[in-house]
Amino acid sequence: MSMVRIHPLVIDGNELLPAFSLGKEISRYGSSAVEVYKTAPTLAQLRHAYATNAEIRANVLANRSRGECTSTFLRDGKEAVEKPDEVVYENGLWVAKGGIVRTFDHFSEGRLPPNGWTLKYDYLTGFPCRTGSREDAEKIFGDDASYFWIDEKYLQAFGRGFFSGHDKKSGPFDIRSFMRLNVGDVDIGSRSVIQ
Repeated sequence: MSMVRIHPLVIDGNELLPAFSLGKEISRYGSSAVEVYKTAPTLAQLRHAYATNAEIRANVLANRSRGECTSTFLRDGKEAVEKPDEVVYENGLWVAKGGIVRTFDHFSEGRLPPNGWTLKYDYLTGFPCRTGSREDAEKIFGDDASYFWIDEKYLQAFGRGFFSGHDKKSGPFDIRSFMRLNVGDVDIGSRSVIQ
């Protein structure tokens, strides 16, 4: 598999994301989130790669009808779990164990915004930290205006893609939860990441 090196994300002298290598192509179509989370990038890594690397951006745009899983999960709408050590089904619920747990305390409202068009992304988590109307998103991102859809119940896997149903147009970095963690979709794949 062909990989591309992604430079670190540094803001005000602080390295928020170290450098990493990311697969140039989406692969492993049809795999479920629980099959790929150990090798997939985090939502923040994927967002950073899309925003800064021409090859990743071109591949995402060339795959308009396809999405991809990340290794970022959302637990009860309250915290992101990145690269969990284990995702298991216990007592009728999916549970993420270990990994890096991030809260949304640094967001303006102290939580994820409601479903809507992304107006601003959080560098640390890759999640939108502000949403609004499609018109406002297009003023900021142009053709990159993308939708955010969340279900705050239970454990959710997160990914990006072009998903239909949002005001007749979907964006290249729509972020949504995949509620069925153990069921794959032929249009959803993942990229490999090497730290």
